[in-house]
Amino acid sequence: MNDAAILNIFAIAYLAIGIGGIAEKSMMKNLLRDFEQNRALSFVAGLLAIALGYAIAITHAHADTTEGVIVAVLGWISLTKGFLIIAVPKWSYDVADAFVKTKIFSKVFPYLAIALSFAIFSITL
Repeated sequence: MNDAAILNIFAIAYLAIGIGGIAEKSMMKNLLRDFEQNRALSFVAGLLAIALGYAIAITHAHADTTEGVIVAVLGWISLTKGFLIIAVPKWSYDVADAFVKTKIFSKVFPYLAIALSFAIFSITL
């Protein structure tokens, strides 16, 4: 899979998150609550983030294009996020909860996610 295809996967995910956040204002709060209440779900999500993040980061360790560098950074972010979800789940939840509880988060985040998706799509054209 090439860099543009990987970036488009991230862009589609961000677009879906943004639209979901607009359609259902409490989406992120509900997802976060579900993750806190179901440690097995958090653990599996963390493992998946580690596996995918590592696979992406390691295959782009020597990226020589802008797209490749962005893919590598997203891979390392995913790997780090997965590691933190498993290693320190309470802290990970508390940090995410602090963001979700702010009033501006639910108003701004969905639009930022959509803007990010369009920015990524524009890079891959």
